[in-house]
Amino acid sequence: MTYQVVISGVGLITSLGKGSRKVLNAMERGENGFSSQSQVVCFDNEEKIVARVSPENVSWPNGPSWLNREKYANRQSHLAVTVAQEAIKDLRLTESYPFTVDPLRSGIVMTSGTSSSDELGALLPRLASESRTSSKALPEFLYDEVPDYSYIKGIPSQIGQFVSEISDFHGSNVAVYGEGSCGGFAGLSLAVDLVTSGELDRVMVVGVSVSPSATLMDAFSRVEPLAPYVADGVGPFDINRCGSLLGEAAAAIVIERSDLWQPQGEKRPIQLVDVTTTTAPSVRESFKATLSALKNDGDSVDLWWANGAGARQLDLAEVEIGSSVTKAPITSSKGTIGNALECSALVDVALAAELIGGKLIPPIGLTSRIDPYLGDIDVVFGKSRQVSESLGSVLITSLAHGWDCPSAGAAVIRKRDEC
Repeated sequence: MTYQVVISGVGLITSLGKGSRKVLNAMERGENGFSSQSQVVCFDNEEKIVARVSPENVSWPNGPSWLNREKYANRQSHLAVTVAQEAIKDLRLTESYPFTVDPLRSGIVMTSGTSSSDELGALLPRLASESRTSSKALPEFLYDEVPDYSYIKGIPSQIGQFVSEISDFHGSNVAVYGEGSCGGFAGLSLAVDLVTSGELDRVMVVGVSVSPSATLMDAFSRVEPLAPYVADGVGPFDINRCGSLLGEAAAAIVIERSDLWQPQGEKRPIQLVDVTTTTAPSVRESFKATLSALKNDGDSVDLWWANGAGARQLDLAEVEIGSSVTKAPITSSKGTIGNALECSALVDVALAAELIGGKLIPPIGLTSRIDPYLGDIDVVFGKSRQVSESLGSVLITSLAHGWDCPSAGAAVIRKRDEC
């Protein structure tokens, strides 16, 4: 038997705050995360701005056991646990809404990729340099200089273990390595397979992206240009766009079998109609194959939540191919909170799910003049757009140049009563 899947819980934290509703409200007001919380990373003799998550919005559980676990945790772990707690709160797995499935049939999927890093990896360049001039033997030098537990901090399976403990999801705990902004869709696709096949009843997909090192920025910029500054006019689809802006974020999406979901007051589940990812020799081929593989065509959706990287060629490929599938209004989050790499698709799913049922489409940040070369596209920018009918369905897309494996992903979500 193949089961239908619903999104039943969401956790989100970005530079605009914690909670998908709070972030969406800030987007609707035209705010962006490149402000006081931004971090400057020096790279290639230039300063790059990264929209940073405020430490005030990051939490860690209390108690002796969690104090002990924190020895093995890095910043990614703290963000992952924070959004997992938010997703559980949204799921309402409390006394008023107890588990309806065995915890052993509830699993975790961590999305990991280009922005994931361990503490030891960040230290290696310095250690390699200093060891050459140290009077100590190499084993003694490493023993003194390498921080305790740094060899396991940031490992996706370790972060997944923290998420498993805080959520009480003790079934499968796996990590999916995805390419750039498509990584979240890879994790979500695996989660759907686990649920629809009957192997698990409920899965939490978690993605985390933290401020990258200069080394990572160098690697990323070789396949996708980075914007040299932050200002109006550098946003996605703008005629003056000049590359991607990066941002920290963490997101958790809980999906489960639709027949197990229980009504909770006015809350209604969002049906995840389909999600798919594809790799091919080029981004264009990947995106064409991805849209062709969707079980539910995007032509009937009310909104297109685009990748909107801000890179000239990537935006052009997305619009040219996507416009053949849907003429729906277009919005995107990356001009507002930055590109969260393998976490970004989950961020967009979380925001789109929050938007379902509403009548206000948030604008794309930092976009002031649409590039006419992109053709006749309906981009929401400048200010939010009020629509007459509530939004019942959204197409969400993602593209990444990648290293020798250009990727694309897409998902369609709908109000449950329309499916």
